Amino acid sequence: MAFPSPDPLWILELVKVIILFALGLLLLIRWSRAERRFYTDIPFLFALGFFILAGAESVDVLIHSGLLPPFDLFTYKIRAAFTAISLGFFLYPTLLIWISERRRIRDLIPIIYIISVLLIILLSPTEQLLRLLLIPFMLVVYIGFTVSFFLAWMWKRLTEVHGLLISLGGTVTILGQILKVFVPPTLVWVSEVVEILGLIILWGGLNIKTKTAKAPS
Repeated sequence: MAFPSPDPLWILELVKVIILFALGLLLLIRWSRAERRFYTDIPFLFALGFFILAGAESVDVLIHSGLLPPFDLFTYKIRAAFTAISLGFFLYPTLLIWISERRRIRDLIPIIYIISVLLIILLSPTEQLLRLLLIPFMLVVYIGFTVSFFLAWMWKRLTEVHGLLISLGGTVTILGQILKVFVPPTLVWVSEVVEILGLIILWGGLNIKTKTAKAPS
């Protein structure tokens, strides 16, 4: 199988992978330094999600840099599986906002989500059908994620992070991914830049606490 010529796009993709790994590492360090640590803590869950998503994006880097052959169905399924698993770790914090007291349901939904998406990935006969079937699953998590953290910011919940910035960063990242579908190949780099901007905003949201109103004296 012939390997492709290097595409300059891989440089932007590598930047994105580095940011994702850095986000995951910073959040993992932050979580490890907390006095009380739980595996359901937002920094820990986000760290795992970012690490796995970085693995998915690394496939693009290897292909566009010419180190791996072009995408085929098997390679795309591997990448999609990484993405599906990472989304499960972003889905759980969203559920914490809405059903934090219903632990059994809260724990079960991400597992069902990941298994369902992995079955779709495994059984899809073509890349085109797989892309089509994955869209609603991805949109549910992305939209739920951005709306939930925006509402959490409005309601002054999850004050250890900045919900508005997280929501904005998620929205910009989604916009970058949507652009990737509609822009011509010569402008795909624009979508990558937009995604990187979204990740930077997201980083700010995870590292800036929401200011709470002072109690009246």
